Amino acid sequence: MTAPSSYARLWRGGGLVTLGNAASAGLGLVLLLLLARTLAPAQLAIVAGVIAVIDGGHMFLDATVNTAMVNIASRQGRKGAPSAAILKAGFYTKLAGGVIFALVVALAAPWMSWALVGDGAMRGVIMLAGVAGAIAAMQGFVVAVMVAHEAFAKIAFVSVWKNLLRILAVAPFVLGAAQPLSQM
Repeated sequence: MTAPSSYARLWRGGGLVTLGNAASAGLGLVLLLLLARTLAPAQLAIVAGVIAVIDGGHMFLDATVNTAMVNIASRQGRKGAPSAAILKAGFYTKLAGGVIFALVVALAAPWMSWALVGDGAMRGVIMLAGVAGAIAAMQGFVVAVMVAHEAFAKIAFVSVWKNLLRILAVAPFVLGAAQPLSQM
């Protein structure tokens, strides 16, 4: 492959992903603005703590498993068809890492709840955040597989839908249809 065609291939895929990530970041900003205008500062702090747990699992597992998996699968496969054995190993590694992350969060949930709100009232929510972090890591795995397959348009699409789903999940709280976080 010549240098100009390599750059064109990189920019074509990277441009789509950049547009998808920009749209996703914009939706994330809309969500943050909605929460900031709707929740009291103490409630917003609780939401930020829960999101930090979810994103922590997602980022930790993505930075370790996904990066290695995409790199190795792409080298051992061929264009558009990465190594299926490496992707399978990546899936099971990511699944095990997600379970371990959720268990560590469950064990730390009482302490984290105390640090966040001064008692154990948020223990269950924090445990659910650990599970959500593991699920988010699996979503990250799907994106990594799409990277290995160079399915950049699909990555952009998934990126936007992820934040749309976040907005839909938070909408009942913002609109007052669900119980406030202080009563959870």
